[in-house]
Amino acid sequence: MLFGKSILAIIPVRLGSKRFRYKNLRTFRGKPLFLNTLKLAKRCKLIDKIIVSSENKKISLRFNHTKNVFFRLRPERFATDKTKASEVIIDVLDNIKKKYDYFIYLQPTSPLRNIFDIESSLKKIIYKNKKSLISVTEKNCVPNGAIYISKIDEYRKTKIFKNDLFSNYKMPKNRSVDIDYVTDFEKAKRINFY
Repeated sequence: MLFGKSILAIIPVRLGSKRFRYKNLRTFRGKPLFLNTLKLAKRCKLIDKIIVSSENKKISLRFNHTKNVFFRLRPERFATDKTKASEVIIDVLDNIKKKYDYFIYLQPTSPLRNIFDIESSLKKIIYKNKKSLISVTEKNCVPNGAIYISKIDEYRKTKIFKNDLFSNYKMPKNRSVDIDYVTDFEKAKRINFY
């Protein structure tokens, strides 16, 4: 919780990527990509609850379910190459009992973001009372896939994240790698190594 606002984290873990098969399970820093993201989310004391969303039940066996970490078995129709992030997000929001003020969407394919990025972006959106926020690469302000945050009530209406000068969070290029292909994964590992 931050400034009296409750925060839900959503971590999507789809296994069926065609461009880079099982990328969310690839080992990075000694753990599968999605577990690195889960570990980071758990370290963030501003987050009240974490939902790991996947179409595969076996994912739920790979992490400890605690009082604030849960698994959501998403319907197969939300686990295709054509599935939109908004469909995954709304599926989670429609299936939680407690009401939260904000959610943060953390894709496992951005393994170089850190706890500072997560906490700083949460503080920015809530302190400045913005409706949504996304992370961008600092030099060109292109979305980098690392962080998406929105007021839940607002997202239910629009299903989009706004991107402008006042509603983005800038990250350096060396933390902005988004893994879509094997080459991206190798690049991230080289940055991690050095």
